[in-house]
Amino acid sequence: MSEFKIEGPELKKMIKLARKGPLPFAFNPGKNESEHYLAMHRKRSAEILGKAAKKEGMGAKVAFGMCVVEEKLMSLTCERAVPALARLLKKFLKANKVSLNVRVLDADGNVLDEDIEDLPTDPSQQDEGTRAVIKGGDAAGLVTRIKAAQPRVATAPAPFSKKLKSALDGVVAQVKAQDFAAADQGMVRIEAALDKLRAEQGTATEAAGAGDSSDLVARIKVAQPLLKQAPDQVADKLNQALADVVQKIKRGELEPARTTMGQIEAALAKISGTSASEEAAEISAQQPENADLAALITRLKALQLRIAKMPEVTAEKLQKALLGVAASIKKKDATAAETGLSRIEAALDKLAGTDTAQAAAKPEQDPRVAKILADVDAVRKNVNALPPGDVQSSLITQLDQIQNNLSGGEIKAAVSGLDKVRDALKLQAAIDRVMPNFVAAISAGKVADPNKLSILFNTAVELVPGPDHAKAWNQLKLAEEMIAAGATLEETAQHSEIPSDVQPFAISRLNWNKTRGVLKLEIEKLQSAILKFCSGNNDLKEVGDRVGNLTGYIEKLDARLEDKLDEIVNSKEGEQREAAKKQARSLVNEYQNELNAPFFKDVDQGNGFANVAVASTSRAALGEIDKVLAA
Repeated sequence: MSEFKIEGPELKKMIKLARKGPLPFAFNPGKNESEHYLAMHRKRSAEILGKAAKKEGMGAKVAFGMCVVEEKLMSLTCERAVPALARLLKKFLKANKVSLNVRVLDADGNVLDEDIEDLPTDPSQQDEGTRAVIKGGDAAGLVTRIKAAQPRVATAPAPFSKKLKSALDGVVAQVKAQDFAAADQGMVRIEAALDKLRAEQGTATEAAGAGDSSDLVARIKVAQPLLKQAPDQVADKLNQALADVVQKIKRGELEPARTTMGQIEAALAKISGTSASEEAAEISAQQPENADLAALITRLKALQLRIAKMPEVTAEKLQKALLGVAASIKKKDATAAETGLSRIEAALDKLAGTDTAQAAAKPEQDPRVAKILADVDAVRKNVNALPPGDVQSSLITQLDQIQNNLSGGEIKAAVSGLDKVRDALKLQAAIDRVMPNFVAAISAGKVADPNKLSILFNTAVELVPGPDHAKAWNQLKLAEEMIAAGATLEETAQHSEIPSDVQPFAISRLNWNKTRGVLKLEIEKLQSAILKFCSGNNDLKEVGDRVGNLTGYIEKLDARLEDKLDEIVNSKEGEQREAAKKQARSLVNEYQNELNAPFFKDVDQGNGFANVAVASTSRAALGEIDKVLAA
């Protein structure tokens, strides 16, 4: 047996030593893993090991230098290298049950070759905490739904917001406990409740356009938040009655509508206690002789109608303040009632974008407002047509802020904000136009620096919501210039030796290797976005810690295709090559079927965290390789 050749247990021993510091190595590749010759030694020089490897090994070429191992990566700094050293050595290590990536460097530290993928951790080296890590897919899916529900819960009417927040906290706890079935059921209930609330918001709006029914519309708006506090069985019946009121109003049957509305209000009074208007009516009946209090009651009733026209969240707070005023009137405390009414009136005037001294100059009367609102509605349709995700969510928030600006009379801010949203939509359209060329360039290796191109393009994507659109346009322009340049891969010494009739297969092998590297980067980008979101939310921090490694989803898009393409390159023309091509196409078909899995359908733009190019890059690369194999 050779003095320096290592394999099996001896190889694993030397790997442990290489983790502590560099060791000399030499490698002589044979025809297969059993013929490969690897030498490592603590005292002998790399040159001596190289001479021994060349003399004792089966191959004609030898690589030697220094080897060091860090984490899951073996780095080889070579005095002399051989073609495909990274791939050949990695396969040799795997045959000896050593799972490491391999990177080959020259004496100056430049990367000559590498074979890097996401490798599983040796189970024997995992602690209990690591084995307890939950599957990324289960946690990530639930985190996405929790994230989508949070803003809807926050803007729900106060009584429901509190209950829904408590329910959402319960779901978070279930995810932490890895009880995904219970967490899913909880989210289904929360989402159904939120959808029901959204449907109810249109009830009063439907009634507003029918006949002289302003008093009924106001009463409906007052009743709605109270209905949501009623027990479920009662609330269902009262909601049906309220829907009947709306239909009566639309048919012009106003008196029957008022009768039904009175019955609804009576039922609500028994459930939720006396309303501010009822308090006022009671006080008015009891104290007709007090002129000051009567005037206060008149103001209270007027405010009741104004409050009914406000959004529910705002209206509920003002209703509580109005009940306080009614209590002051009942106690005959005119001073406290006056103070409370003045504060409520000032708050309403502020919300309306005016004060009592400038009532004639309300922003609603500005002729520009109607046009801007129409423009906002038109732009909102385009925003709603975007794929669900961070971009769409951010632009919807910006449009809502524009409407708030208009309500406050901030015309200039509204116009500026609308221009920014329009520019964001133009930028997104440009990105959508460039996307196919970007994916093709990345997957087919048509650029000299895929990582740089990916950074430029993804930066533009991330800046679509703003604020720096100038930078986004510049990054996108640079990305387009790189794609247009169409830099070709430089031929390596190994490539130049490949016959012209099999060069397309060799190029396809390099492209698939590069594609798998891009997929890993994109998956890591998505995982980083999920962890960043979770780390910013105390309730989800532990969930983020347990998301695990999402690269498991691309494990099946493995290196088998590279190996089969290598086999084609090295095979003789005829039946042997055709058989290898058929097997390679079978692998391409297997990978394409894998891309039909649910994860890949939504991962690029529907994941709710970050826009990535995982499925699109894979499909484009496999499509190009299939064309080569079919030729």
